[in-house]
Amino acid sequence: MRLPPRLPPPLLACFASTVLFCAPLSDPALAAPPSADAQATLRRGVQAASAGLLPSADALLTTSIGEWKRTSQPPNELSAIYKVRSTVRKEQGQLQPALADLDEAVALASAPSAQPDAAELQRTYLQRARIEAALERWKEAEADYGRAIALLDQLDAIESTNPYVYAERSAARSRLGLFEGAADDALTASEDFRTIGDKLRSLLASADASLALYGAGDVDEAV
Repeated sequence: MRLPPRLPPPLLACFASTVLFCAPLSDPALAAPPSADAQATLRRGVQAASAGLLPSADALLTTSIGEWKRTSQPPNELSAIYKVRSTVRKEQGQLQPALADLDEAVALASAPSAQPDAAELQRTYLQRARIEAALERWKEAEADYGRAIALLDQLDAIESTNPYVYAERSAARSRLGLFEGAADDALTASEDFRTIGDKLRSLLASADASLALYGAGDVDEAV
């Protein structure tokens, strides 16, 4: 992607670790880069978000989204900015607007020309699932946790072990009455937590599995 090299190193690290997808710099099909003023506005938006100046960050990122749309920038870049603004809005307690931003981010990242990084797309699904869970939209959350899990095999060895996503999908499935699937997820989470050396969370996930098994009617296994 063209944006990160223009950002100061600390901001580049923040962007790269949370939202930005990568696209070839030399792709002739890409739109002309945003103007210097537009890039400066985006930098200020990221800096404001990093500093906790949330209303200011929201306004600046909204301006950047408008400019990226107006100049037909690549969908992966626009998706990244939506994802940043979603985080800002979530931190302000604006869950519905945050969810709408993630809907846009997912749609843009799924565009044929986007070529998203699997790790970032996985995190976007996971971020959206967590907001859906906070809004008690359990069916949608369960589906997005599933999409996040489906991408784990495409990640590196460290990132592909993520017991939290299984534990969270287990909770969503329990809310939906899908107790067998909830038990399977909780057991997977327990094993993965044990693999990374988190014995306490492994034990808690096992307890969740036992409750789900009881809900599924498998009392002996639950015990």
